[in-house]
Amino acid sequence: MVLKKKIIKQINYYNILYSISSDMDFMIKLSKLKKLNYIYIDHFFVLMLSDGLSTSKKNFFKKLTQDYKILLSNYHYNFFSYYIFKIYFKFFQFFFLKKNK
Repeated sequence: MVLKKKIIKQINYYNILYSISSDMDFMIKLSKLKKLNYIYIDHFFVLMLSDGLSTSKKNFFKKLTQDYKILLSNYHYNFFSYYIFKIYFKFFQFFFLKKNK
């Protein structure tokens, strides 16, 4: 994703208090913007590896804790279903999609 700096400022940048989940917080805040023009480009710009902090088994509970705080702060009391889905997805990602090293 490529964004103009004024949009990043409008969202108030990344919250660096979340060492693993700051991108999720940023994307939620981005999705709440009322008017956002975009262009879809059907082309790969970046190839990401799947062995970062957010996909490490040792950071599983730290990631879920940060996700919980982010979802609670953005959705208040309507966050529970989002959180359950997130736990399911991360569990599936960690234990079924990723090769054990």
